[in-house]
Amino acid sequence: MPDYTIRLHSIEDIANSLKITQREVYNLIYEGNLKASKVGRLWRISEIDLKKYLISCGFNPDSLQNENVGEVRASNTILPNCSSTTKKEVLE
Repeated sequence: MPDYTIRLHSIEDIANSLKITQREVYNLIYEGNLKASKVGRLWRISEIDLKKYLISCGFNPDSLQNENVGEVRASNTILPNCSSTTKKEVLE
C-alpha cells in the first residue's frame, strides 16, 4: 500500500532552515509567496509547498538534504520575492 504521509513543518523549522526570522516566514505566507495551512492555531507548511517556494527562488530541489528541508545558506537573507537574494546555495 502506498505511503501518503505529508511532512509538515512549523514556522520555526522553516525560519531556522532558511536562516531568516519567523516574522519573515509569516510575511512570505501573508504575501502569498509560501503556501501554508492553519492546523488549530498553528501554521504548518508542507514539504511540497516549501520545495515549490525554493524552486521559485532558483534552488534545485534535488540538492536538498535527504528528505528534509535541507540547509540553505545565503550571504543575505532570502526575501519574499526572491529577486534580491544574492549568492544563495543549497548545502549537500
